Amino acid sequence: MFTKAGVYDPNKIFGITKLGEIRASSFLAEEAKVRPSTINCPVIGGHSGITIVPVISQSKPSMQLSPERRKKITQRLRVSSI
Repeated sequence: MFTKAGVYDPNKIFGITKLGEIRASSFLAEEAKVRPSTINCPVIGGHSGITIVPVISQSKPSMQLSPERRKKITQRLRVSSI
């Protein structure tokens, strides 16, 4: 896809992991008090630490969280493991 668009640079490609998505979705589901299987939150970056970024604004269904709650969920994702 990137090659076709003429923008492929292997030094600038991010990966995603299903584990990160599952963890982010689980944390958001806990926040919303719903089953984790009902939430899908994409994640970009690495597996943990500051490189993992949950894209809460793109979660399905949409989640309306305060900046403080977003920060807490992001921090929890970055430091915890299941």
